[in-house]
Amino acid sequence: MNKKWLTLIIVLMLALLLNVLYNNYIKIDESIEILEIIKSNIVDKEYINIDKVVIEEWDRLLIVGPYTERKEAEKESGIRLNQIKNYNMNFNDGANLLVFCSDRKVSMYVYLARSIADIDLLTLKKDSQDRIVLLPRNQTKFKVVKENDKYRLEKYNN
Repeated sequence: MNKKWLTLIIVLMLALLLNVLYNNYIKIDESIEILEIIKSNIVDKEYINIDKVVIEEWDRLLIVGPYTERKEAEKESGIRLNQIKNYNMNFNDGANLLVFCSDRKVSMYVYLARSIADIDLLTLKKDSQDRIVLLPRNQTKFKVVKENDKYRLEKYNN
């Protein structure tokens, strides 16, 4: 076999191996900086426009509610969540997971504690059984409702 072909095959196999490793084993840490930005834009505000406050590169926001298995969220959204370090929504009822996606891949994510602000998924999607909502970036403006010193995010209607 020609040396050029052998070299090409080796390079392609290494590229394939690196792709598999990156997509399955390299984990992304939660973005504490983004979480702090979101928190500061909720307190005592009428609305939060996540599109405007999270300026990093992303095109969709996936919201995963409590008690949602990773495989269920992936199937419903079409986005692989295996890069999320310590995914725990399957037994977590104290947070909503906000996943910022770019081209159907995880860019960054935060666990937004429900004690800070709960997200009313029923106002975002008609099917009351769904705990998963995928929104385009331009539809990530939420009404902030304060009740008994607790905040809730709902669909913003102009």
